[in-house]
Amino acid sequence: GRWHMIPGLVLRKQPQTHMLRCLAKVPGVGLVSKAMALIADAPWLLRSALKRPSERNDPSNLTDGVAIEILHAVSVPRTSFELYVEVRVSVSGKLDEFIYLGRTHTAKWEAAGRRVEWKAEVRLGRAASSWGPLAVLKLLLLEEHRLCGCRTTHLVGTTSAHATDVLALGLAPVGPQDLLLEESDGEPLISGEPLTACFLTCGLTADRGDAPTSDVESACPPTVQSTGAPRGCLAQASDTQAPQRHIFIMSRGTRGDVQPFVALARGLCNELGCLVTICTEERWRSFVVGNCADVSRGAVHFLTSGGDTQRQTESAISKEIMSSRTELLQELMLAASESNFFASAPVFLRQLAVLQESAQPVDMIINAFTLKSIALMCGEVFSIPVVGFCLQPTCIPSDDEEWHAVLPVDGGSLAPLEKLEEWCCTSHASLRPIRKIMTDLPFSSLSISAQRANNGLHTSDSWKAVFKWKLPIVIPMKPGSFKRPSDWPTSIECTDFIFLRSSAPGGGTLDGPIAAFITEARRRKRKLMVMTFSSMPVSRAEALSAAVKMLGESRHDFALLYVGKRQPDRVPAEVERLAGELASQGKLLEAERADFGLLFREMDAFVVHGGLGTTVEALRMKKPVAVTGILLMDQRFWGYVCFDKGVGPKPMHLSVFIEHATEWADSALDPESDYSSAAAALDFGDEADDGVSANVRAFARLLSAETPPPRACRG
Repeated sequence: GRWHMIPGLVLRKQPQTHMLRCLAKVPGVGLVSKAMALIADAPWLLRSALKRPSERNDPSNLTDGVAIEILHAVSVPRTSFELYVEVRVSVSGKLDEFIYLGRTHTAKWEAAGRRVEWKAEVRLGRAASSWGPLAVLKLLLLEEHRLCGCRTTHLVGTTSAHATDVLALGLAPVGPQDLLLEESDGEPLISGEPLTACFLTCGLTADRGDAPTSDVESACPPTVQSTGAPRGCLAQASDTQAPQRHIFIMSRGTRGDVQPFVALARGLCNELGCLVTICTEERWRSFVVGNCADVSRGAVHFLTSGGDTQRQTESAISKEIMSSRTELLQELMLAASESNFFASAPVFLRQLAVLQESAQPVDMIINAFTLKSIALMCGEVFSIPVVGFCLQPTCIPSDDEEWHAVLPVDGGSLAPLEKLEEWCCTSHASLRPIRKIMTDLPFSSLSISAQRANNGLHTSDSWKAVFKWKLPIVIPMKPGSFKRPSDWPTSIECTDFIFLRSSAPGGGTLDGPIAAFITEARRRKRKLMVMTFSSMPVSRAEALSAAVKMLGESRHDFALLYVGKRQPDRVPAEVERLAGELASQGKLLEAERADFGLLFREMDAFVVHGGLGTTVEALRMKKPVAVTGILLMDQRFWGYVCFDKGVGPKPMHLSVFIEHATEWADSALDPESDYSSAAAALDFGDEADDGVSANVRAFARLLSAETPPPRACRG
């Protein structure tokens, strides 16, 4: 609630400045903080006072069924209140359907190790035997605030896991498991100096006969073993040959950011027999494990990094910022792209520390570009080679005049303003000082310089280190896809586009409504165009306006399939009416998702948001491609690739594209147009080639060359 903006919250959470850290240790401050927190709790304490005495406490715990043993939590933020753990379950897996199962007793926070000890059992009840694979268990770490017999609680951290993963602890010979606790916004719960991640240790204390073995075993395929969180499901080959090398992949972001790393992990296993540990956000656990369950060699482990980028991008303020048309905000977003994930640095360090003590320590770290500084810090701490896997080459700096950090696009503003923004807010020279402020924010214990100092490392400029020590970066793009800057070291290499493809014969089929729409369009001899913005928060009103304009005014008779997440914005009544008429005529269909590998083969032209995978899949079809939407960072890059190759117009925001939509449709669907001729001559690789082997060969060379660990380079 808004009451908790009162400073009682400030000292209970991890203090971010040196002044507050010192203040928290002053005698008596803890008592003052506790008093202020209780004052902030006044409305909730009053509500508790109005309840009957029997209603003020939680229901009694269950007494039968399997039990989760809650052992302890470490690195818990300092508090003067007692804490307990509450267990809930959602049988359907829906986030709004969690029901209470039980709780532990309260225990005091201990300064040594910032630890809370319970050693308590919470029974799940006999109903646990009937839980299906969708069931999710949630464990909440709560502060209990009491005053004169009244009580209220504060959420400190939460963690969740599939019930089958937790119940499988009773089937496998593993000990207690550590679960990463996250704050209410999804970011990892961290505390202390140096910052460390908060983990809750628990196990299963039932006899094997009490566990629902049949349900657990049927929920996981034979090649997937559930070993609990954060170990999660373990996908491994059926053979018992020991993996050759251990690769640690660190990534954070949306599904599109994680997907190329999953494809790479499959290739490292199948072709090199590696053990690959993918450390990314908990949201993508099922996605990672499901796509790696059929590896023929090696194994894939999943570890959680904390955080939830998808939820962050769906917030109202994030949508507003991402929808901005100014280059200034684009530059600010790019400058903050690394610091946005600094809260996960203590988690990565902790996961690597555990792995380095295991029977097979990590041989190489592979990182996403947004985790470059964290990866280099981890490499220095543990003396592990680090290799970047960069899908956004414009983030790599260069002094070449034509190499922009932010590519300018037409945002519909006055021409002088757009020119001014292009001059002030698109170069790496203008980005550098802003990024420096973002990554080394003064007085912040989350800044990369503070975290390096707390781990015994000197301050370092990450990009200067990359260039000075020629640290390797692999760009999964075909050489010649863009003009390479002249001052890049040879350690930065381009390979080939990488895609995550199903290994199942046939590759699947299109959904019924989509297949029927395509069949009907072909029967009526209509051409087909797809417009897709994936999960980007693109206004549905603008998307439908563009579709209606093209379908209603183009000289071609064609059908358009709009694929994308349905946004909640209001569509004008006239646009809604026209879209309905076009849909009834079989000329327009809206779909939330589709298999692009199958769908794109049927299309004659493409309007895409500019993501690497989607754009390259479209270019491989040798048909015209236009890039529009909200145009974030690399989406602009791919828009200019399409323009430079002559297969589409300059990238422009969707509101501007609407004005040119009819002209685009007329040219794109004309087989004699310049767009069509350029697209037919285009070579972006074979559609059947997923590019995995080319990228695996690059990493195999780096492994065999014994790439040295990174070193610091003073800014």
